[in-house]
Amino acid sequence: MLSSYCFSLVGKDHIKKHMPCHDSSLIAAISSSWKIAVVADGVGSCKHAETASKIAVETVAKLIKEQFPPFVSDDQTYFSVIRAAMHGAANAIERYVEKNDEGNEREYQTTLSVAVMSSKLLYYGNAGDSGIIALDDQGEYHLVTEQQNDDEGRVYAMPSNRIFEVGKAKFTPVAALCMTDGVYNNVVPFLLHDYKFQVNVPFANLFITYALGLGKSKEQETTEKCKKEAIQYLQSDECKDMTDDLSVAVLVNTSSGLTREEIKWEEPEIDFYALKWKEISIYPSEEIRNSVFYKYIREKNPDWTEKQITELFKKYTGTPKQEEIPKEEKRTKSDSSEEQKTQSHTQSTEGEKKQGQEKTHSNKAHKNKTESGLYDFLKKKL
Repeated sequence: MLSSYCFSLVGKDHIKKHMPCHDSSLIAAISSSWKIAVVADGVGSCKHAETASKIAVETVAKLIKEQFPPFVSDDQTYFSVIRAAMHGAANAIERYVEKNDEGNEREYQTTLSVAVMSSKLLYYGNAGDSGIIALDDQGEYHLVTEQQNDDEGRVYAMPSNRIFEVGKAKFTPVAALCMTDGVYNNVVPFLLHDYKFQVNVPFANLFITYALGLGKSKEQETTEKCKKEAIQYLQSDECKDMTDDLSVAVLVNTSSGLTREEIKWEEPEIDFYALKWKEISIYPSEEIRNSVFYKYIREKNPDWTEKQITELFKKYTGTPKQEEIPKEEKRTKSDSSEEQKTQSHTQSTEGEKKQGQEKTHSNKAHKNKTESGLYDFLKKKL
């Protein structure tokens, strides 16, 4: 039996700007054995992003259901069905534009991720920087798809781009998790890129392990409870750095036999201080860099002595003279003004860069944001 749920949440940034949710998500049953999970993320710089994502998820699910072979077939047949359905979704967006807003196709761009799963097989399709991870029957998470961005971080969105990644998981699936990049970049943070386990397993488990060993009589009640708790968590202060729209679509085999304890995970040894020092290297003033870093160390270690803080400070910044070590309580008003001015300039520059990218209908992969915004989040979750 496959348990499933999905949701889309308007992002904190969109709430502040009074913008709608550009994401869409959907779960559809093909038969008693097969289900579809779909998410789509309308490109934020497009005027009608939410329309594009809605058309994409509804059309791809409809076409897969209509074309899906009634009996187990060869892999190429499944690949053809998914690829054709993704092209059909792109075509549907184009037809909508021709009928309702001719000449403005660039205002209707979206990503699309779709998983088609049974208790034994998982097929998938992906376009853009949303993504899919899956849990196998040995308790290991896999990155099923790759995010599609150019060297500048701009997303390859459909229907303008049709770079469809279609394939089959090379393992027996227990669960599949489709996510738009607002969630994906946190479940699969760039911080873990070079580690053995690239998935933040404790975070991923929040969406999936509720259904392991779940009896049919409690399936609906438990699923709704998990969905509600996941939404509450994503909207809480624990996830304050996740400001984009958030969409998740989940499929879980409740009779796999896998237990939560069997899911593989090794806590990575992430040097958060080194990452913080790298983050603040954009500040042009050495004095400001030192001040910000010193304050960061002290805030993260409120019980440390001055000597302990100073020793750690020296480890990452070099060996400054004692009197050069910044102390927050002795900073002058001019120091504060300089820092605010520098930070304001940095934010302004980043804002201008972002606007320029948005004009070309781009969506950053958020690698820098993942590095700078997830220190506390990952530290808690890992």
